[in-house]
Amino acid sequence: MLTCKICNVIISASILIGFIAGPRLVRAQTPTSIRPAVSKFSKRPANTSAETLLGERLFLETRFAQFFAEHSNGDMNRPLVQGDPVVAKVWNPRAGVTYPSPFAGKSINCRSCHLVDEFTTLIGGMNRTYADYRQRSPIPYRSQDTRTVTVRNTRSMVDDFTPRHPEVLLHGDGEFASVESITKSVMTGRTFGWLSNEHDEAIHHIAKVIREDDGRDELGQQYGGSYAKLLLGSVDVTDQFRISKDFRMDVKAAGDQQVVDEVARLIGVFLKSLQFEHTPQGVHSGSAYDMFLAKNNLPVLPDRGETDVEYSQRLLQMLENLQNPRFILPYERWLRFHPHVLEFGEPELAGLKLFLRQGAAPEESLTKGIPAASHSVSHAGNCFACHPAPDFTDVSFHNTGAAQEEFDALHGPGSFAKIAVPSYEERKSHPDMYLPATPSHPHAAGLFRSLPAMSNASATDLGMWNVFANSDFPDVQSQMRSLLCGTEPCDPQVELPLTIARFRTPTLRDTGHSWPYLHTGRMPTVEDVLHYYLRMSGMAREGKLRNGDPELTRISLSEEDIVALAAFLRSLDEDYDN
Repeated sequence: MLTCKICNVIISASILIGFIAGPRLVRAQTPTSIRPAVSKFSKRPANTSAETLLGERLFLETRFAQFFAEHSNGDMNRPLVQGDPVVAKVWNPRAGVTYPSPFAGKSINCRSCHLVDEFTTLIGGMNRTYADYRQRSPIPYRSQDTRTVTVRNTRSMVDDFTPRHPEVLLHGDGEFASVESITKSVMTGRTFGWLSNEHDEAIHHIAKVIREDDGRDELGQQYGGSYAKLLLGSVDVTDQFRISKDFRMDVKAAGDQQVVDEVARLIGVFLKSLQFEHTPQGVHSGSAYDMFLAKNNLPVLPDRGETDVEYSQRLLQMLENLQNPRFILPYERWLRFHPHVLEFGEPELAGLKLFLRQGAAPEESLTKGIPAASHSVSHAGNCFACHPAPDFTDVSFHNTGAAQEEFDALHGPGSFAKIAVPSYEERKSHPDMYLPATPSHPHAAGLFRSLPAMSNASATDLGMWNVFANSDFPDVQSQMRSLLCGTEPCDPQVELPLTIARFRTPTLRDTGHSWPYLHTGRMPTVEDVLHYYLRMSGMAREGKLRNGDPELTRISLSEEDIVALAAFLRSLDEDYDN
């Protein structure tokens, strides 16, 4: 125990030194939230909007969960006698330690799975970019449902709703067309303890919390009072918490769905404010990579009309021609929340070039007379194909083999390729058998949005396959057809097999705060991910990756390349602390 206390003192002292020593640029104005050591919320930046503050409070609200509805005896303001066990503690598998949860004694909320600075000063804690530590996040127990964890790893939320990409499909499989729709689905869904046939009950309960909240709990005292008063814009609300007229609502007169829609809209305002460090002009500035571009007068954004992929290739050409690069030296700026220093030198530059370099596809090797053996020495990562600069995501969907890797690890090599995936017509005829549960199909088994299990040789997660041409998700179909078919006609029977195991591309910024990696959470380190891509690219070239993305075949890396690429990826880390 004494040793742990000494370690915590050392870590806390290091963080304090870094805070004093590290020069800071303009940060996105998002609030720092609860720390379990003090169990209260720090002051907010003076220019944080009232809508953002109210949205953050709703993001932290623990009373929307089914557990609270069941155990509150109808009193929305009485603390629970005993909290939901699912939020009693937080397990960090990398450090091998369990942390006391800031939500112990309460029920689940959005922040339970999307952590930031709660455990920074504890052993192995570090900051998080609105992700947790687990391969998959625990969810509340319900006797009618055997699931105990989420189907997918909880991904980072910072920059996930960037205004540079306003028309994107959200969630791992593109299920949602807006941040508001994903918010409502989570609050009324299994993550908050609600079953698919309890959707209306969930809506009513959330509205009841908003209407009857008296503002006397810790959140209410720190965020301006009762929800009803804040949403109405009462005269006694202070300027800090006075929301604009566009967001005001008389919750006593509004219907349940209207209230929940407004809750989701305000949470959306908060989520859109979660951004990495940037200049007043909106240019990323928090990482060593960003500092290197600025120091060498390299372009930081695409030109007007230039795609991210085109910009990435132009940047590569400029890097290849760059004479006497000016590097970012260690400790030129201090990283307070990472175990490595902030720097950008020769290894990082070599890794960046590998990241942006495109290898030849196998068929191109034949037509261009390139020896097949050159694939192992051509030194091309082709990473930009899915992760183009400056955001390092194309916000699209790809099958990089993650679902297959997990399934085959359980059932044996080649097992994923043998799964009998139904045709469009068969899936349409038997939605309850194959598709995920929704309010329209509350009893659906979700066979292909499931965790692989020894007890079921077909259970797996096929990602985009669950959503494309699924009438339960009407809002995303037009955009999904555009992604798959462009302007050409889109035949579901032809296109559905091409959606198997495709998942949305995450950003690569600040990955040091969002491990473990992939939607399966099976890769604990950056090096593990890079070696994974080496294996998957080999399988793709051999035709062993079911519906694998063709871009995988262009990856040609050596072990030395892995070291350089890992160095570059760490140069994208920054001290996110909002």
